[in-house]
Amino acid sequence: MKHLSLLFLAIVILSSCSQSTEEKANSLIKDEMNKTLVKIKTYEPVETKIDSAYSPLDAPEFLKTLKEIVNEAQEAEVLSREVELAKTSMAIYGGPYPTELSRNEYRKHKEEYERYSAKLDELKNRLKKKGESLVPLFKKEPSFIGYRVVHKFRYENEEGQTTFGNMLFIIDKDLKSILASYDMDSMEYQLMEQSIKEIQEVAEATAAETEQNQAE
Repeated sequence: MKHLSLLFLAIVILSSCSQSTEEKANSLIKDEMNKTLVKIKTYEPVETKIDSAYSPLDAPEFLKTLKEIVNEAQEAEVLSREVELAKTSMAIYGGPYPTELSRNEYRKHKEEYERYSAKLDELKNRLKKKGESLVPLFKKEPSFIGYRVVHKFRYENEEGQTTFGNMLFIIDKDLKSILASYDMDSMEYQLMEQSIKEIQEVAEATAAETEQNQAE
């Protein structure tokens, strides 16, 4: 009977701690919503899921750099299309029998080609450096940095339509501040998530290859 009482007490304590963690997280999230939602009075929490956050994949500095890489990679795609378009236009106006009009058009598109190519090269160099900056993070052992909180809620937008939001919050160990937040429905976040999966696959493949080499 005594053991049952102790077990019941332990369950109650653990349950209370869990509820306390969720309440603290929701309180921080509500404060954050006050800063972003236009009609804060319509804000209504639907579901909050809390998990442990570990570096490097949940670390704010990693997510910040990854966000920059995703945005700049999209910018690089646009620039690549501009480069190809300018190159095609140069070929059209650079025939063997140029007119004054065609020479002007050729010069214009050549300038565009050189300008876009220079921007693209600069962007590729930045992307390379940022990608390399993430490598040391994966050489460290994963460490607990706080909580990864997925929060679903409903609210009214500026047009008065009721809609749902899905946010990811990284909260510190003491549940006192939000370290980072992301709109999980945004294309930006979905591309980040896709990149994380690819990084994990590469990391797992590299680890497996290292183990195999060591075994041999």
